[in-house]
Amino acid sequence: MKSPLSPKHYLSEEIFALEQKNIFQKLWIFAGIKPALAAHNAFMTREIGGVPVLLQNCSGKIRAFENLCPHRLMPVQTEEFGQAPMRCVYHGWTFNPDGTVRTIPTEKTLYNYDAETRQSMCMKQFAVRELGNMIFVCLDKHPLPFDDQFTPEFQEKVAEASMFFGPHAIHSSRFLDFNWKLMYENVVDYNHIPFVHPRSLFPAFPGGLREVECKLTPVPYGPESVELRDLSFTRNIELNVIPYHWMKQALKHYGKTNRYYNFYIYPNVNFTCVTGFTFPIHQYHPVSAQTTQIRVTVPSVAVNDDYVQKHAASLRPLVLYEYRVMDEDFDALESIQKSLRLDAPPVEHGHYEAPLVSMAHVYKSLLNGESANEKPSRQRKSFW
Repeated sequence: MKSPLSPKHYLSEEIFALEQKNIFQKLWIFAGIKPALAAHNAFMTREIGGVPVLLQNCSGKIRAFENLCPHRLMPVQTEEFGQAPMRCVYHGWTFNPDGTVRTIPTEKTLYNYDAETRQSMCMKQFAVRELGNMIFVCLDKHPLPFDDQFTPEFQEKVAEASMFFGPHAIHSSRFLDFNWKLMYENVVDYNHIPFVHPRSLFPAFPGGLREVECKLTPVPYGPESVELRDLSFTRNIELNVIPYHWMKQALKHYGKTNRYYNFYIYPNVNFTCVTGFTFPIHQYHPVSAQTTQIRVTVPSVAVNDDYVQKHAASLRPLVLYEYRVMDEDFDALESIQKSLRLDAPPVEHGHYEAPLVSMAHVYKSLLNGESANEKPSRQRKSFW
């Protein structure tokens, strides 16, 4: 079956601009984890849909703002992570927890604003939703109901897994030369695992390709009834990996310690749990039509006692393994992007790739500014 997407969807800056406007500025987008904002005045900065976003702990409440001072459009917080009150470094303006201007140095002598202008100056605020230890932001003036993007069952599973996060995390990012959609297609496509990861990831699945096929296939979609909320899914499979004995004693763990858990959060996050003790979060942040920033967050795990230092040391080989697998994916995806051209033939999907076709239909609906959940209720066809 032919893909509904053409090479233009992976190459065109015009389509990229539509994605920013109709997908990333409309949907709920994962922005960060709560432990990073645990303290008063803790903050993190992000870009979502081309908009600079500031998340700030304001006396225990996490708020999201456009990270621009209304005076001269200077970023209010200039670092990626930190702890500081909302104070513009350019001219010293400070802000209240609701984003209104609190103080302006030498205001009466240098600025002389009238009361109406003074009151109107404010940092734009965005909607925030906390799901366990995961933080989501919606830039739209009228946010999509959260249940329209994620089913209650999916929300419950993500919240439960994320509550095992500890107080610390490793954060890293890389810029790579491929379109962000190639990454989510790669996550859904289990068939690449034995060929792209023959010595790294594939040996970890004791049941081989058939086991991967049965267990790593997301919820089957029917093109006639697929909805936006269907594109976020969970799955798990047995792993041929045994955690350190001390980890079982010292650390709290999610689920079974011989399982790989995957929570795909549409549009651009793959949140996983390996052996119940590591929780890598991969976010595919679109920078341009042909460039993606891969943001990786690996939280520590909640501990039963004072094993924090030992667990921090144990994260290193797990993170290095994670990067080895990712590098193999990145090489493949950059090769695909490099070979794309506008007059290239359409992709011919096989039977097992039917979910990719359905995901593309929803993507195109979103791109066109349509509601992807206004579908007739029908019995869903199983592709498997």
